[in-house]
Amino acid sequence: MGIIRTLDEQTVLRIAAGEVIDRPASVVRELVDNALDAQATEIEISLVDGGLTALEVADNGKGMEPDDLALCYHNHTTSKITTFEDLFSLSTLGFRGEALASIASVATLDIMSRPRNTLSGSRIVVSYGKPTPLQDVGMNYGTIVRVSELFERIPARKKFLQSPSQESKLVFRELIKKMIVFPQCGFLYRSDGREKFRTPPRHNHLERIIDLFGDISQELIPFAFEITNAKVSGFLAKPTYLKPQRTMQFFSVNRRIVEWKSFPFVIAQVYGNLIPPQKHPPLFIFVEMDGTEVDVNIHPMKREVRFRHEREFQESLWKGLHHALLTALMGTGHSQNTPQTSSPSESVYKESSASFFLFKDNPSPKEDVEIVEPDFSNFSVSQEPSLASSSGDLFASASSSPFEEYRYVGDLFATYLLLEKENEVLVVDQHAAHERIRYEEIKQALNQKHSTQELLSPLSLTLTADQYDEVFAHMPLFQSLGFEIEPFGGYSILIRSIPPLLSPSMAQEGFEACVEAITQGERFSLSELVDEAIKQMACKTAVRAHERLSPQEVRGLLSTLAKTPHATSCPHGRPTFLRFKRQDLEKLFKRTGF
Repeated sequence: MGIIRTLDEQTVLRIAAGEVIDRPASVVRELVDNALDAQATEIEISLVDGGLTALEVADNGKGMEPDDLALCYHNHTTSKITTFEDLFSLSTLGFRGEALASIASVATLDIMSRPRNTLSGSRIVVSYGKPTPLQDVGMNYGTIVRVSELFERIPARKKFLQSPSQESKLVFRELIKKMIVFPQCGFLYRSDGREKFRTPPRHNHLERIIDLFGDISQELIPFAFEITNAKVSGFLAKPTYLKPQRTMQFFSVNRRIVEWKSFPFVIAQVYGNLIPPQKHPPLFIFVEMDGTEVDVNIHPMKREVRFRHEREFQESLWKGLHHALLTALMGTGHSQNTPQTSSPSESVYKESSASFFLFKDNPSPKEDVEIVEPDFSNFSVSQEPSLASSSGDLFASASSSPFEEYRYVGDLFATYLLLEKENEVLVVDQHAAHERIRYEEIKQALNQKHSTQELLSPLSLTLTADQYDEVFAHMPLFQSLGFEIEPFGGYSILIRSIPPLLSPSMAQEGFEACVEAITQGERFSLSELVDEAIKQMACKTAVRAHERLSPQEVRGLLSTLAKTPHATSCPHGRPTFLRFKRQDLEKLFKRTGF
């Protein structure tokens, strides 16, 4: 007897559902897509336990007739396409007809719907693929979809879900994508009975962006242009308005936020050296083009796209965005080929060395920061000690700074510091080295009694809705770090105090580093979160790669590193320096035996 067998229908459906439905956020995504395709102007989303217990999406769209309701949960039933060729000229968000069927195969699906030309609505309940008879119900126009018991009968899949708070966060991130590209639709988002976010229908994208991210209009550059087979519009952030993550970068094609493999490369080309490494400008780019020019069928969840004329589109988009950016920065009349003789980032982002090297900076509360220059008097050439080959032994071999034995030669790529003595070369990663210094300094300062410094002028920041919730949900973390935070209306906050050894000029960057730490994923304990936040603050406030240092600054950095615990690696485990023997180089150049 053969070993190949035909799977039963429910198994096939559950396998297929795994490609479309993997968590509450994907359920909400599909249901909101259907509501928008039904021309809804108001959509309400409600979660219980982050959608793990139940979720509901209600809209005021066109609704479904009873006959449609009886078919909608079957696999590949759809009102969006008729033939295979329709897949190549799509104008809707949902089109394959697998969303409701996928949900119904892994949860209990309860749908009520009423078209505008009827006196009452209809209801059907489908529990793990098994339907109940249709019922008449009294309801308003539109559709209400309730989903409960998600993955309750599939424990292997449920165990991969995260906590309710994390799942709720992922749901809201999906909603942000919809809200940005459909400003004419109002949204109401509730979690566990509490209203978390509300935005009425808006006239344009900018109004909706302000709803979501605060009034950042002065930081954005509007643009609109046409390229072959496409219209492109939206907003680019000025090079002075940057974020530590790409969470405020949105690329929409035909009103669908998508991922495109070439997008990061295009943006890097657009900004060039206008922005420093590890910084990301907010972007809101909306592309409208003929559906035959773009393929949205390459990903089961419709996240990715590819273009029919990929290279031409990429080049045209880059040129258009680059021209829009330079025109705004330099004034009208400058072409996209205007030569750039110097890097604007040098003047915009170059901070004084003192703001990076706060070796002895520990101001008292209510006092401005006093920068104390490091003491270089002990940096001198002395008798050469016996050094082993490992980097750890470098520090074990001398009571004073081991770097005193080396002569500073210069730097490579404004990133790696070169030191030499008779038979050895040291290559120091300036960012990794200063990151270790900052980490140990911040950690030590937090262990002291007065682990905060009050700002002379409170810092006002506007957060996104999910960031706002995360900050106040993790208030013990911020308090333990030395941040004093209070609400300031809407999604704005006031920062009155910051951690010790954090320069006031770096207060915003340090705070955003902590927010990044808590949004990267949940930790098991407060102490682990605190440690991760300190690492992020150390990284964000350390001297960066490509930041050229003076010889005096280099000596101060090395002198302080020599007194720092665990100096051989940064807090993330990367080496702070490497050692090479003279004979190693001579072998590479074949000056000695091979």
